[in-house]
Amino acid sequence: MNNKIGLSAVLDYESSLNIIAMSLRSPSPRTKALVLEIFGAVCLIPGGHRCVLEAMDALADEAGLRFRFESAVYALWQSCQGMSPIEKELQVASMSFINAVICGGPGVNLEFRMHLRYEFLDLGLLQLIDKIGFLENELLQTQIDVWIAGLEADEEETFGKIDNDVLTVEEILEDPEELYNALTRSMKLSSCWQPFSSMLRHILLLPANPFQRMKLMFIIEKVVQQIVLQKDDGDPDPAAALMNLDIREMVAELLDTDKVRDQEEKYRRQLDKSKRLEKELDSSKNTLEIEKKKLETVHSEEIKDLKLKLNDATKNTKELESLLKERFANSTDSAEILEHLRKLTQESGDNFSPTPIGGGPPPPPLPPGFSAGPPPPPLPPGFSAGPPPPPLPPGFSS
Repeated sequence: MNNKIGLSAVLDYESSLNIIAMSLRSPSPRTKALVLEIFGAVCLIPGGHRCVLEAMDALADEAGLRFRFESAVYALWQSCQGMSPIEKELQVASMSFINAVICGGPGVNLEFRMHLRYEFLDLGLLQLIDKIGFLENELLQTQIDVWIAGLEADEEETFGKIDNDVLTVEEILEDPEELYNALTRSMKLSSCWQPFSSMLRHILLLPANPFQRMKLMFIIEKVVQQIVLQKDDGDPDPAAALMNLDIREMVAELLDTDKVRDQEEKYRRQLDKSKRLEKELDSSKNTLEIEKKKLETVHSEEIKDLKLKLNDATKNTKELESLLKERFANSTDSAEILEHLRKLTQESGDNFSPTPIGGGPPPPPLPPGFSAGPPPPPLPPGFSAGPPPPPLPPGFSS
């Protein structure tokens, strides 16, 4: 197969690559490396990619493997257990085959590349690459760099189709729930939402028996893969061609282009309106929050002023009480005045409670028939009550 004639002869023979693929079951690292090198080269020639996929499917059926690329990933893991020349050769051949089968043939399409990348991710290739990234094999590291760079570019393009402004690609891939949430946000306000939600409701109706449900989910997975991968020239992956479906013809029969365009325009307007209302609602919330803070500040200042005025009034009341005690210390009306002040203070809500001046209430009135006391004695001789009043002016009489 190192020349064009031999390669053409091998491809013309129907089961030639199937026989070569069986050699991957050999315990010899050298044999495995040769097989993977051959398959990597065949993937890059016209018509060869599909033959390689069919050969890997035949190997999986014959060996009872669950995944068709399991033998290639296992060969990579096995070769990384040592660093002999033949083991290094198998390392490079394994990673070269993986990159060739992803990018060769139909690999020009993003959907097909991601379809095969998902298979290798399910086999734990990413975790294996993390462990072998330190190996001193320059050719292997080159192939690993090609894999990682292609994966990052394809993931960014894939998840750029959905409305996702919050999560990273790694978070979506690691958590299926976040992937579902991202799909939901992307479809909720589009014409895809009704069939998407209907599909989920019908999946809910699958049998409760776990084995039956697993088989039916496998069929659903294959049908979705066929729908995604099928192009004008047919199904690029024979493993995903579960049945004879012509997706383009079915789509043409089911959908009217004009109606779809009108429906998309309607949903687009609804989406724009929803986003506009959401912004207005956020703006209103911010305005209300600012007004609330302003009112709280104003009320706080008013309360402080009222407290200061109340303290001043209390201080003035106490000063007035002290002044009244001094002014009316010998007055019989002091108790009545203080009682009047007490009532006024209670009406204003203060706790002012003055005490009567003089230490107690006024004396009771005298009983009937008693006088206040004898009259004052007369002045002694030679004493007068005071000087006589001055004479009246002329013209006035007493």
